[in-house]
Amino acid sequence: MQPAPVIAALWLFWLVSWIAAAVWADPVAKRAGFQAEFRYRALWMVGVILLFVPAHGYVGRLRLWMPTLTEAWICVALIAIGLVFSWWARLHLGRLW
Repeated sequence: MQPAPVIAALWLFWLVSWIAAAVWADPVAKRAGFQAEFRYRALWMVGVILLFVPAHGYVGRLRLWMPTLTEAWICVALIAIGLVFSWWARLHLGRLW
């Protein structure tokens, strides 16, 4: 089994469960305007785009790192740890998330 489908499955599971968990969060009392959130949203969008850059079989000039299979599985473990940590934080904050 290759790490790429496992990474995709981890993120998909996280996304679906995160959206489902929005049910128990309190509604937003006040929201900042578009200009106040622009930098945050721009960086977020860059991160989302980078999530979909293929790790293997990338055809391009810029190649910073090509992980071995062992390194790729270590990255899978780090992703899983990060997602578990985000869930721990959400559960810890409860309705105040």
